[in-house]
Amino acid sequence: MKRLHKGFLLVALFVCLIFTGFVFAEESQIEIDEELLKSIAAQFPNSVLSEEEKIKELEWFARTSAPFKGMTISSVGEPIPTIIWENEVLAPLFEKLTGIKVMSDAIDEGMVVETFYRQIASKQHIYDIYINDTDLLGTHMRKQSCVNLTEFMANEGKDFTNPYQDFDDYLNLEFGQDYDGNQLQLPDNQFVNLYIFRYDWFNDPKYQAMFKEKYGYELGVPLNWAAYEDIANFWTNDVNEINGVKIYGNQDYGKPSPHLGWRITDAWLSIAGVGDKGVPFGYPVDDWGLRAEDKIPKGFSVSRGGELNGPAAVYAVDKYIEWMKKYAPPAAVALDCFESADIFGGGNIAQQISMYTCFLASDAYRSPE
Repeated sequence: MKRLHKGFLLVALFVCLIFTGFVFAEESQIEIDEELLKSIAAQFPNSVLSEEEKIKELEWFARTSAPFKGMTISSVGEPIPTIIWENEVLAPLFEKLTGIKVMSDAIDEGMVVETFYRQIASKQHIYDIYINDTDLLGTHMRKQSCVNLTEFMANEGKDFTNPYQDFDDYLNLEFGQDYDGNQLQLPDNQFVNLYIFRYDWFNDPKYQAMFKEKYGYELGVPLNWAAYEDIANFWTNDVNEINGVKIYGNQDYGKPSPHLGWRITDAWLSIAGVGDKGVPFGYPVDDWGLRAEDKIPKGFSVSRGGELNGPAAVYAVDKYIEWMKKYAPPAAVALDCFESADIFGGGNIAQQISMYTCFLASDAYRSPE
């Protein structure tokens, strides 16, 4: 996603500032610091863009943002590594390039949502940009609480929309679209949910032989729920220790918090069979078990046509609790998402069925130990 962050930021910037008073300068009057462009381009080595392409795009940013120089915009997101990077690295570079200051806060996810709702209800300005889950898309649609970016970029924001923006370069744009395909949110970072495991342990001939002798099939990445449970039991109880250190076949978290909701709703129920087919969430029953008809929510319960208390959902929640209690470290039930994130990096967990990629940028996964 080569232009993900700055594309999002500039679109949001001009949505916030386009109707404020300013005087346009002639393009020929705008001085461009070529050395500055080169120094900023050098900060983004991991790109499919050539040096020339990066310079060309950065120059467009510098020229187009000139009328807004000296202004300030505010944004808020939760304190995950990608947001911290945006605050500490991207925002200062953006200010150097454009002269626009970005005041970025990183606060607890629950507070992000609470502040967002308070701004909608009070109609008092708190932040210009909210980096929030696309799970709030329904709220945006009902409350008309954000700009329709598709319409904005085609009309009043056309001159301020990055012409080099490649929307096919984004992952899962449909998650931020309304029923008519209008873009209400642009991806800023991805909470891709992974299965993660100790490759070295799984490929150790000794453990492979032990596993096959007891369970009757090869040790490897599980292809179903039963296999995950077998593997969790194998490492937790059959192997039990490696080099004198207690190991576990699962890691999870159970502390009541907003993140616990995402743990269950981020595809966990649909993996068990909840919901109908359809992009992005399933229709008429989505991956949360909510039935919608004619774009109107009808209900979660089976009695109202939903699936949240149906057999698949009950099975998924029961297994989540059972596996955490039987195969994860005892402290797991008292951890929240952030507290749990680095545990796997400690090295004594064999596998974890739910790991967000954004957490893999932490120091726990950089150490050779």
